[in-house]
Amino acid sequence: MQKVKKRKKRAIKKKLTTSKKPKVLKKRAIKKPKVKKRKKTSKKPIWALHVEKMQKRIDKALKKLKRDIKNNASYKTIEQDNNELLMILGECNYIVREFHRNMRK
Repeated sequence: MQKVKKRKKRAIKKKLTTSKKPKVLKKRAIKKPKVKKRKKTSKKPIWALHVEKMQKRIDKALKKLKRDIKNNASYKTIEQDNNELLMILGECNYIVREFHRNMRK
């Protein structure tokens, strides 16, 4: 009986010495949705950007076609390069038409 009482007293002392600060449950932080920042856009008009991109694509396709002709590539390869260039020029033509149509409005 005395041993049990001593154990209880020790346990109580231990609790008093170790638990100086009461434990507080932490509140879970509510995650706020992240706001995506917009990329800084250039101040050029949209049409100017399209023209620049199209010009780069045309130059690249034309350079490829010239290189293949110079290296005597197969007819099939030259035809593919030519079709690619014509496709890009067609897109450019479409963009120019859209630009003029929107300018009238």
